[in-house]
Amino acid sequence: MQKDFAKLIRDYQARHNPLIVLAFHLVLMRDSELRLTLDLAAKETIHNPQSTTIQCINAVDYSLNPPTPEILPGGPEIQYFDAHPLLEDKRLQRHSGGNGEVFHPPMKFGLLIVDQSYVIAESFLLEESPLPAGLR
Repeated sequence: MQKDFAKLIRDYQARHNPLIVLAFHLVLMRDSELRLTLDLAAKETIHNPQSTTIQCINAVDYSLNPPTPEILPGGPEIQYFDAHPLLEDKRLQRHSGGNGEVFHPPMKFGLLIVDQSYVIAESFLLEESPLPAGLR
């Protein structure tokens, strides 16, 4: 079973206990799915990180960069947006290799930001794994 990662991020932000990334371990791209394996923790339980995989379904754009060296230990907060200037780019609605054809109806994308990296995809799923109490 998988969990809606965007909902999980919102839940933690609402509790003022944001999720942070401690390390990226692996990034795989196959077809239109991007898989990120990373160490994830809630800010209040930073000493109990969980290695997990996030599936970025129908990823249409991404930029993965090294973390900013000025960030204090503990890692950057994960941010999720349904509306953001990066999501307004008209090119996101074009079929790849489709001679300019656009999606009808338009695709709805979300934006996941971690420090200097981002992924734009249709949905983000957290693979089910035994999560520590701090991430349930």
